[in-house]
Amino acid sequence: MDQQTDRNPVMPITYLPGRWTPGLDAAEIALLSKRQYAAVIVWRAMLRDAIRQPDWKTSRSLSAIGTETRLSKTTIIHAQGQLLQAGYVTRETGGGTSRKPTTFIMAMPKTTANW
Repeated sequence: MDQQTDRNPVMPITYLPGRWTPGLDAAEIALLSKRQYAAVIVWRAMLRDAIRQPDWKTSRSLSAIGTETRLSKTTIIHAQGQLLQAGYVTRETGGGTSRKPTTFIMAMPKTTANW
């Protein structure tokens, strides 16, 4: 079987036979196809912190993400909104007018096969 092509649009983009494919690949490709480049950059910055945690949560501040990515706070907030809307992250606490730090839960990767 071949990978997704224009001739075969129904095959899921995460399908690669006989290989471990995290769902993150498909999510990143989906964001890139929508030209949400800042969302990909912010998502990776949040993910680098979340994978160090056993519960896949991150509470990185906007300034910490901004320092790492060189993006403005407004761009980061907009990108996080895109990630929330797409379902790649879930807000657990904080945000809006809350004075609590915002904690996001990252979606766990899914596999299509073992190594």
